[in-house]
Amino acid sequence: MQEQRNYIRYDVEGSVSLKPQDNSSRMIKAYLLNLSYDGLSVSANEKIEEGSIVDFELIIKLWAEPIIGKGKVKSAQEIKRYEGSIFRLGIEFDNIDKDSIKIVLNQVVSSICEEKRKERK
Repeated sequence: MQEQRNYIRYDVEGSVSLKPQDNSSRMIKAYLLNLSYDGLSVSANEKIEEGSIVDFELIIKLWAEPIIGKGKVKSAQEIKRYEGSIFRLGIEFDNIDKDSIKIVLNQVVSSICEEKRKERK
């Protein structure tokens, strides 16, 4: 199967608060799995339907302030576990500060390069 993503996804630790626009009182806490220039993937305890628009607040160690944006749920996969199901959600950015994402991704790549340099020593 051919890769459909336009940008590389990087594993980044962080948390994400998701607020589906179709239900203003619903707030879902999720764990960031990976990040790219045009989207992110999270693990959540609640499902959000594909096609849903969500407002989100992304908090990662590499950035001092929350990154706030809006995106569209492009995939929602249920993963069954003994304790119950979790959901892996793929969210495509719709409205976000792209400069912040560029800086964060540059820091991620720099960190990976630094780790590789240390391994060679």
